[in-house]
Amino acid sequence: MSQKKTFADSVSSCSGVIRTILTIIESETSDKSPDENSNGNLHQQRRWLILENLACTPSVANLLITSSVWLELLGIITCYFHLCFIDMNRRGAAKVLSKLLWEPTTSSVTGKRLITDFSISIFYW
Repeated sequence: MSQKKTFADSVSSCSGVIRTILTIIESETSDKSPDENSNGNLHQQRRWLILENLACTPSVANLLITSSVWLELLGIITCYFHLCFIDMNRRGAAKVLSKLLWEPTTSSVTGKRLITDFSISIFYW
C-alpha cells in the first residue's frame, strides 16, 4: 500500500500527469470497435483502471477535484463529451467519480461542488 501511495504522490506532484492520462484516454477512444474484447478496448479498460486506482489516494483525489478533471468526468457520464458513446468510458468515468465521492478527504468538497454547481435534478435520472 505504501508503494502505491508513494507512486500516487509523485504523480500528483508532477504537473500535467493527470491531464495527460485523461488526454490519452480521450485520444484512444477513436477505436470504436463493437467487440468488447478487442485489443484497443482492453487497453482502454486498463487506462480507466489506472485513473480509478490513482483516484483512491488522497493526493491524486485532491488534484482531480482542484482541476477540471472531475467536471470532464461528469460530462462523460451525462453524454456531454464524445466519449460517452462507448459504454466502457461512461463506466470508467462513473467509477472514478465515485472514488472521489467516497474518498474521505475529498468527499465533502466533491459533494458540495456537485450540489452547488449543478441542479440537484441531474442526479435523479
